[in-house]
Amino acid sequence: MKSGEFQLKGKLGDFRLPEVVQFLHLNRKSGELVLHAEDHAPIGRLFLIQGELVHAEMDGSGGLAAFERIMHHEHGYFIFLAERISQNLTIERPVEVLLLEAHARHDELSRYRAELPPPGTVLSITESVSSVPPLNTAEWRILSLVDGKRSISRIVQKAGDEHAALGALHSLMAKGLVTASIEDSPLRGLLPKPVPAAGVSGERPYPPRMRTNLLLKAIDGRTSLSQLSEKLGMGMAELVEDIRLLLELNWIALDGTDERTWRQHCQDPH
Repeated sequence: MKSGEFQLKGKLGDFRLPEVVQFLHLNRKSGELVLHAEDHAPIGRLFLIQGELVHAEMDGSGGLAAFERIMHHEHGYFIFLAERISQNLTIERPVEVLLLEAHARHDELSRYRAELPPPGTVLSITESVSSVPPLNTAEWRILSLVDGKRSISRIVQKAGDEHAALGALHSLMAKGLVTASIEDSPLRGLLPKPVPAAGVSGERPYPPRMRTNLLLKAIDGRTSLSQLSEKLGMGMAELVEDIRLLLELNWIALDGTDERTWRQHCQDPH
């Protein structure tokens, strides 16, 4: 690098990717922003001219679609290579608009991750559906990947676009076309235990749903999630939602390996 030439590099996590792009935009920089995963595998590239995004590349795709996928990444490394100009001009929208849209997509993605079952959960097509509701192209594509063997993370990997895949799965589950299998979940063997009142300081609020209270009464420290699912007729998504609530309210607890398994599969991995 020539003396005095602008240089910018760092680790995502210390700096959020939108902040890096915004910095380059405000300082009207021209060049290539290269992103690598934590194992140094390439993620993608963004090209700017005078602070404006003009092109993006990722996994053989380019333009706006590549930019949207790149902006989902929250871990890895970046380096800005000044004056590396792309001959491809595939993005014409203002940076401010692109970043606002990226922020909205990030919020949506966080909601999908929180409301869907854990990533390791295997999904199946619901057998007893009286009629198929209208589906868009993205939903049909993701539905074709649901085969009773693939987990959510595997479906996302096959689809190639996490936001689109999780959004479609979220919609398909809400429409009752796709269901989670407790028997194929890494959580099936967990043994939640009731926490006695003596072990809690202060008053505990009661769960707001009848379903959650029924689950609480059935938890005895000896019955696994798989058995609770069969006994109460609850699906995986409902169980995870209610177990999470009961843990937060200190009505139940998980011991040792069970707690580690829960943390591994039920907290946001991103």
